[in-house]
Order: sequence, then structure tokens, then C-alpha cells
Amino acid sequence: MIIASPIEIAPARPGDLGRIITRHVEIYCGEFGYPPVFEHYVIQAFADFVAAPASGDVVLAARAGAALVGSAALKMRDDGWAQLRFLYADAAARGQGLGRRLSEAVLAQARAAGARNMLLETASDLGPARGLYAALGFQLVNEVAVDWLPAGVVSETWRLAL
Repeated sequence: MIIASPIEIAPARPGDLGRIITRHVEIYCGEFGYPPVFEHYVIQAFADFVAAPASGDVVLAARAGAALVGSAALKMRDDGWAQLRFLYADAAARGQGLGRRLSEAVLAQARAAGARNMLLETASDLGPARGLYAALGFQLVNEVAVDWLPAGVVSETWRLAL
């Protein structure tokens, strides 16, 4: 199924964070076979994100009509770095450039906020996302095994100079 209505991207509204957390868990556990402990990781990551907000931090929500179909977030750091977080697109919204639009919106926000470098973390089994990051100019700089990922999958850190 392809989404026919235009997809709008705007800052998240009250109540969106809970839905974004839920969709992350449903997608990664349901579609990619991540273990149930992934839910704890996502909840903790969001809790850390909102516990210490920095100027420029934003969570973006992608909507097709009233339906939330994707997200991305920007986390600013004091050292000139920013982080792309919580990028996802529902299956029906994939293949329409939504991941690129969300990523580019976060990159633009980071540049406007004065960030000089951007990093992101992803997993080695997420081929389309990794391809997008490479196309945007990110470079893989580190890989590490973590116990909450499926067997054979490693956590990756990617970096981009802004």
C-alpha cells in the first residue's frame, strides 16, 4: 500500500512521542526481528533525549493526513556536534523519499543551530537506511556488538562534517 495523500513534516505535537516510541518498537521487533528488550532501549533513549533538552533539539513528525507515518529527531550537543535520532518511516511511506526528507530536515536544522558535525547510530542489518546515510555523505566510523541486537547484527556509528 502506498500513501496517496501528501506527507507533511512538522515538529511533533503533544502525544506524538508515545506514538513514535510505539512505532519504533513495532517496526523493529515486528519487521526486523529485534528482541523484546529493544523496547527498553527505545524508551530509555527517548527519556534521555527529553530529560536534558538543548537549544535546537527537535522531534519531527511526518503525517499523511491525521496518520503519523514517520519521524526523525535532532539532538544538539555542546561540543559542536549534533545527532540524528529516531528516524523511521512506516512501510506504506517507504520508497517515496520520506527518509531522505526527514534526514535533510534534521541536517538543515543542525546547520542552522550552528552544529559543525553530525553523527548517527544505526544497525548493520538496515540496508536501505545505511544506503540513505551514505548518499547523504555520512561515513561509517565505528562498529560495536551490543547484546540487544539480533545475532550477527552490530551497532554502527556514522559521521558527517556539516
